[in-house]
Amino acid sequence: KVARQVSVEDPIKGPTKLLVEVEAVLFKRQREER
Repeated sequence: KVARQVSVEDPIKGPTKLLVEVEAVLFKRQREER
C-alpha cells in the first residue's frame, strides 16, 4: 500500500494508480457476488 501512495506522486505511474483503483472495484464486486 505504501508503494501505491508513492506512485500517486509519480506522474509516470499515474495510469498505474487508475488500474489499481479499477482492480479494487472489480475485486470488491467479485467479493460481493460470493
